[in-house]
Amino acid sequence: MRLSLLATVFTLALSHASLAAAQEYGSDDLSFAAREYINELAVREALAAFSTRELLEELKGREVYGYCVKCKKFSVPDGGRCSKNAEGHVLGGTPR
Repeated sequence: MRLSLLATVFTLALSHASLAAAQEYGSDDLSFAAREYINELAVREALAAFSTRELLEELKGREVYGYCVKCKKFSVPDGGRCSKNAEGHVLGGTPR
């Protein structure tokens, strides 16, 4: 009876020590990597429902907005009417 009790206590102490060591060994880095991997899988699964053609059409339909370096206006569409440039807004840079 004493031998089985001693074996049980030893097993519990060993498992507790291994869990404590695992907690100290970069658990934050591992949990972050695991979350990133799960997020990546979720995005893949969501995008798998669409064909490449559908995704490209969606991206082409979006307008790009930004800062026009010619007329110095914010939130203008790329190539839209610009008072300073006949070819349209030229996006780029940050205002000075």
